[in-house]
Amino acid sequence: MLGDGNIFELGKWMYTYRDANGRVKKEYLEGMETFMHQEDSTQLAQESATFFWFDNWLEVGKLLDITGEQGTRYLGILRTAKHDQGDYKGFFSASRTWDQLKETREKVDWSTVVWFTQAVPRFSFINWLAIKNRLSTGDHMRVWSLQQECLLSGEKNETRDHLFFACPYSYMVWIRVTGRLFGTRITPDWQDTVVKIQYDRRSKLDKVLVRMVFQMTVYHVWKERNARRHGKAWIPLEKLPSQIDKTMRNIITSLRYSYGDKLEGLMRCLFEVTI
Repeated sequence: MLGDGNIFELGKWMYTYRDANGRVKKEYLEGMETFMHQEDSTQLAQESATFFWFDNWLEVGKLLDITGEQGTRYLGILRTAKHDQGDYKGFFSASRTWDQLKETREKVDWSTVVWFTQAVPRFSFINWLAIKNRLSTGDHMRVWSLQQECLLSGEKNETRDHLFFACPYSYMVWIRVTGRLFGTRITPDWQDTVVKIQYDRRSKLDKVLVRMVFQMTVYHVWKERNARRHGKAWIPLEKLPSQIDKTMRNIITSLRYSYGDKLEGLMRCLFEVTI
């Protein structure tokens, strides 16, 4: 262990005390923490912008110069790591580590339309791209000098708002899939549809169903558009709603809500509004 805090012991520790696999032994990792903590923990706590590897916080030189590049790998501490606290915890918190690593931004209003418990990841991803208007629709492809009309209706200007759901093909699919969920409130306008789903004030079952149906419709319409663009077999308007409905039922079945759960009537609610 590193007892007296001598900097030469630090170098010796870095290059000598490894196991058969080349990894630093646990006791010496603990010794390193003790060494750094005893040296100048108060100074580290006061200097929130202190870089672990590049600043001379030990007053004996930069740790990166002392340990070499191998030091960052042995300790598992990033080259860009900073000290913002001078004390050491006796436990590891994944959530607190993630909070420090991630870039924090304000929560967007449409987040619940894309990310919710019953959502399927691949559906959520396509919907996220659609919400951000990042799908490679015709208007975006023109930047690459490519001309792409709507392959579902023949409209020359293919945009996100056209595909969802100003396009006659996708709008008829949307009407048939939603059934009585939207009623007279259904609209071909993308922004209006997202806002209505976002601020839905109906029962929890209805809100979950609307979000699921919306995600699946956007996903399947986009999938059909891509299939046609790449020369695959077309799915007629009469069949696509049935595929979406079947996918919907399979996903609800897989959720396996037990008796008494708030969402155990999800399938029954789907039958009531679509049959």
